Amino acid sequence: MTEPRIDYLPISKVKGNPRNPKSHDIPTLIESIQRFGFTVPLVLDEKTGLLVAGHGRLEALRTIQASGAKPPLRIQAKGKEWLVPVMRGLSFKDEREAEAYLLADNRLVEAGGWDRPMLAGLLKVLRQEGDELKGLGFVASEADRMIARIGQKKERTSKESNGEKASPDSGYMAHAIRQVVLYFTVAEFQTILDRLKVMMEKTGTRNHTEAFNRLLDEWEKAHG
Repeated sequence: MTEPRIDYLPISKVKGNPRNPKSHDIPTLIESIQRFGFTVPLVLDEKTGLLVAGHGRLEALRTIQASGAKPPLRIQAKGKEWLVPVMRGLSFKDEREAEAYLLADNRLVEAGGWDRPMLAGLLKVLRQEGDELKGLGFVASEADRMIARIGQKKERTSKESNGEKASPDSGYMAHAIRQVVLYFTVAEFQTILDRLKVMMEKTGTRNHTEAFNRLLDEWEKAHG
């Protein structure tokens, strides 16, 4: 049985699994790597020679290299080639089991959930420090909603413990997400998506909701 080890391999030689179904937020991964360095090695299955973990990080790293930037922390440079840490010595009994692990590696993180009050507390501290959400995967509006929701919940709990009745509009309902349904033809829908994409790239917003709000703000400024 081969012992696991970390080898530095040229990123041009590392192969991802073409059947990997997981999509990635590459811009945020890039921000994270640039902020914290390359912190988690890629994982290679020795039998197939393909990755079972790290596809998004590899794509982000290749994008950074293509931009002409310097190698991030813990990435080695050898001439024009970048060397990335890869866990070697791991093998599964067959290709099917390797792909099963590929799914588990992504899905188990999603399934874990969060301790919401603790998360909101950490986000609040980072927000107070300034632009400290960069590379975390949280946008400011999302963090602020979470912080406000937890604050309202604590306020409601405090009032109830003192025998006071909380306002019907306080707590969860005051900060619940509302949905607006708009109808478009197929052609109009694609145009809207294209405009939102341009707005996201222009303003650095992370989702369609923020981009749509920016569009509304610009319209209001233009038309008084």
